[in-house]
Amino acid sequence: MRECALTKPFRFGAILAGTDDRGVWQQRCRLVEQLGYDTINVADHVSGHAPLLALTAAAAVTERVRLGTYVLNTALHPPGLTARDVLTAHRLSGGRLEAGLGAGYDKADFVRAGVPRPPFGERVTRLADTAAALAGSGAGRPEILVGGGGLRVLGVAAQHGDILAFSGAAPQPLGTPGRQSLLGPGELAERVRLATNTQGRAAELERNLMVQKVLVTGDRRTAAQALHHRFPHLGVDDLLCLPTLLIGTVDQIADDLVEHRRRYGFSYLSVPGQFAAAFAPVVKLLSGR
Repeated sequence: MRECALTKPFRFGAILAGTDDRGVWQQRCRLVEQLGYDTINVADHVSGHAPLLALTAAAAVTERVRLGTYVLNTALHPPGLTARDVLTAHRLSGGRLEAGLGAGYDKADFVRAGVPRPPFGERVTRLADTAAALAGSGAGRPEILVGGGGLRVLGVAAQHGDILAFSGAAPQPLGTPGRQSLLGPGELAERVRLATNTQGRAAELERNLMVQKVLVTGDRRTAAQALHHRFPHLGVDDLLCLPTLLIGTVDQIADDLVEHRRRYGFSYLSVPGQFAAAFAPVVKLLSGR
């Protein structure tokens, strides 16, 4: 795979899980901002908290950090109403919202919502309609992040988006533990190649990656070996060179991210909230570089 011709500055998001305790949520949001993260990301799963409501609450206790839906399941939300709700949250947050949109990969969300899961083509059409409604909403609209790596989703990002987000994993059948299978280096490179080789805007978009795990350690190979049982389809060397698994000292992880940006174009990294504090020194080293 050819190296990425674009080099965008690093920025970082923390993916926070909701809580029913107002004080705990406020504390988490303030801490993310204090640690230097650029974005608070909140997922959209029926079993969790409503992301726009959680982010509106986050806006009330933060000043600088951006607020991202990561990502809205557009198949569960009518495009016009989604655009209204997103634009309202964007304006009330002082223009800090980042509108992350997806086609709805998780079958469990449809089961929990009690609605049929549309075929993939219909879900992509709903995604495109929602992105178009937001993109056409005029000056001051939020940036649009589109999650996915397939050609049809990529087309939506190329036409309407500002950021293309990769999960680095493939969905698994309903009932499978974790319901996500980590992509190997070759598979991930192929997903990114689709973006790199696409004509038009897609190749120019900022690229986001969802990091699966951060392990700050002085013995990265032993740490990778301990993880191997969770990813038996991947070798230890594969685990050490994946941008979705960040293993090593702070300096090693920072160096790895610079290399991943050179090869794949990933400049915007989102990490699960439980790793936010451990990853913060890397954020400090690389933010804006």
